[in-house]
Amino acid sequence: MTGLDALGWLGQGLYFSRGLVQWVASERAKRIVVPTIYWWFSLVGAASSLVYAIFNKDFVFTLGTAAPVPIYIRNLMLQETRKKLSPVALWGVLLGVGVGAVLAFWSGMDDRLREAPTWAAALGIVGLAFWISRFPLQWWLSERAGESRLPPAFFLTSFFGSALLLGYACWTKKPIFIAGQALGPFLYGRGLFVSLRRTGVA
Repeated sequence: MTGLDALGWLGQGLYFSRGLVQWVASERAKRIVVPTIYWWFSLVGAASSLVYAIFNKDFVFTLGTAAPVPIYIRNLMLQETRKKLSPVALWGVLLGVGVGAVLAFWSGMDDRLREAPTWAAALGIVGLAFWISRFPLQWWLSERAGESRLPPAFFLTSFFGSALLLGYACWTKKPIFIAGQALGPFLYGRGLFVSLRRTGVA
């Protein structure tokens, strides 16, 4: 295993750990809760996974990893202060998300995606759209509530994004990417059920 592979596995391990910690905490509370460690695992996991994705020149996973980083930081701030952002700070977060997107494009549209069959490219692009949209949606709803939270819409978009990206990851035959998405549909599906049960829908 190379050092780059080790970073990739570390990142996916932290992503898995954040989901596991959040799931266990929610099961115990019988409602959706977001431990602070969830966001710390997200940040460190993103840093490790981003290096791996960039050096593998994988556009889908680079963009999916880079874009939400400023939102992780903002959620940590929300948990500490519970203060809504001023317009200036709000634009700062949006700029950070934009920088994440530019970083992903800077890594280049890799040959793997260009040469992918239509079905695999569709899985990657549509899955990426769901995957990226979930955290801006979560952030917007958290800002409105004045606290960091994971609403049902977050779990719904995460479920579809994870399922589609798992299909794309299987096509790439990269074990690190496959492992990163393998349990996603289960964890996000369960989170969706718990959040809907809490609201009386399920």
